[in-house]
Amino acid sequence: MATITLEYDGRNKGALSMLKALLDIGLFKVKSVDKVKPEVCKPNAVERSLQEVREGKVNSYASVSDFFKKKKIQV
Repeated sequence: MATITLEYDGRNKGALSMLKALLDIGLFKVKSVDKVKPEVCKPNAVERSLQEVREGKVNSYASVSDFFKKKKIQV
């Protein structure tokens, strides 16, 4: 197994999100962390939306009329 050592600015959101993405796909694992554990930046709106879809928090409707029927809105 090969070992990779990364050096990056822990305040750089781009570097943090790229590192998080690499770890999330499961191809890499953290063996040890020197100095400070990297901060995980807050996900942006798109990332939050995609996470809500994965968690099943999103409803979908075939049409606007189906939406109104489901919400019991009289048009």
